[in-house]
Amino acid sequence: MGRILKVLSAGNLEFTTTCSTSSYPKEGSKVKSKSQSSTIQGASNILIGLNGLPDTKTFVYSQLGRDLNSNCVKAQLEDEGISTEHIHKSDSGGVPHTFIIHNTSNNMTTRFNHSNSNSNTSLPPLEFLDDVLQRSSFDWVHFDGQTTANLYETMKYIRGNKYLSGLDVTLNDQATISISCFSRLKPDIEDCLPFADVVYFNKEFVNKSGFDDARTFLLFMSLRVSKKANLYCIWDERTTYMLSLKTSEFIKAESSRRPRTHSRTRSYTSSNSIDEAFVAGTIYGTLAKAISTSGHLNIKFDNQKILQFATDMLGLKAAGVPLKDLGGILIKEGWFIDFNNGIYSSDSEGSI
Repeated sequence: MGRILKVLSAGNLEFTTTCSTSSYPKEGSKVKSKSQSSTIQGASNILIGLNGLPDTKTFVYSQLGRDLNSNCVKAQLEDEGISTEHIHKSDSGGVPHTFIIHNTSNNMTTRFNHSNSNSNTSLPPLEFLDDVLQRSSFDWVHFDGQTTANLYETMKYIRGNKYLSGLDVTLNDQATISISCFSRLKPDIEDCLPFADVVYFNKEFVNKSGFDDARTFLLFMSLRVSKKANLYCIWDERTTYMLSLKTSEFIKAESSRRPRTHSRTRSYTSSNSIDEAFVAGTIYGTLAKAISTSGHLNIKFDNQKILQFATDMLGLKAAGVPLKDLGGILIKEGWFIDFNNGIYSSDSEGSI
């Protein structure tokens, strides 16, 4: 059996309530809902994808208030197997709440973003972070680049903090630090990039930065990151790229999965957890490569296989598979050794 891989994801959390209805209500009337569900968006999404893979323990690092929405978020995270012991409770904090109404008669979606005066979109104070790092050790720390406050200070503090060094498995004598840059351009995001070992982009970010191809963009960004960083770019639901500055590799992977009929391949504008599935795959694959074997993986990873593994997770999510179920499908397809039945799965290279 493999050693447990510990992953911490840092960023904002958002409570989302989705209602499906066959008719959009008139002003002042109630929604006649066919179904209603609540989900959590933000830093926890990649952890849901990781929880379905063998030998992982996940933690979320964020700030919540003491209101009802915050309590609901915390309870739901725990139900999904994500540790909430590193969530900071603030008397002045809160959690943004988004309402989504999906009209099934015309397939139109309406969003309402609600953030009251107590809503907090900042990471916890550094004093809280210091306590976390003294009590716990992690193999990987991921940052959601959409966090609106305290991101630079937190990444800088972790990069230079002595408590992260000396772990059982290390890549650069420290836990690996990564950041995802998706969707929105933040004025200070480039200042954060040198603190990361791994940086994730998607096509929307590339286009908003004034580029129209992944290779040129990644080469441009290579001048703004650490000298040995790995840069990933998600181009659509089937295609991804990686530029490794450490090994001077530029590689591409494609998923054989067929996206759902309402695919966003032509206009890649909203991740819908597809990007997060890819991030989860690269985190798991990179850690597996670093320790040579996880005790479960059926192959030894190199950069190409890491990219293919993550792209296959992305493809599954694009095909409509829930984040929590991705790992089970990959196990059945031969990426992992089946210890429960004492049977070695078939070689995974033939199943991708």
